[in-house]
Amino acid sequence: MAEEVICPECKKPSYTASHHEPPPCQYCGFVFYKEERKMKRTILAIDDDTSILALIVNILTVYGYEVKTAANGLEGLKMIESAQYDLIISDINMPVMDGIEFYRELVNMTPSMKGRVIFVTGDMEPTTEKFIQETGARWFSKPLNIAEFLRAINDSGK
Repeated sequence: MAEEVICPECKKPSYTASHHEPPPCQYCGFVFYKEERKMKRTILAIDDDTSILALIVNILTVYGYEVKTAANGLEGLKMIESAQYDLIISDINMPVMDGIEFYRELVNMTPSMKGRVIFVTGDMEPTTEKFIQETGARWFSKPLNIAEFLRAINDSGK
């Protein structure tokens, strides 16, 4: 039985046999899975909202990423001390340590991570907006546009 899969790039349907990886999109060439990838990219997702974390984990693991999670910026920094991540997805408004303080500590600790952070936020306050403008960081508002979010994650590996 064929299964319909909607391409996150061009939004057109592709079809595949159930339980098989879909072929590249016949319209735009988007690769749903990368078999040739020897090592999975590892992503750290930081958010105090467990439903957002679950959504991010579910989406990214389907696309072949390994995802680790943290509930706040301080927990995320502790995880970075013991492991390397290819990309970090962080909320901005969190208890204990917010995303802005987390980012500043991260860049101070590991300058090479500066361009490998994507922020998600449900509230674009003036301080948040100023921070995003100053850093040039990529960001998405909640609720997430899944197709654009996936495109940004795929683009971050190039």
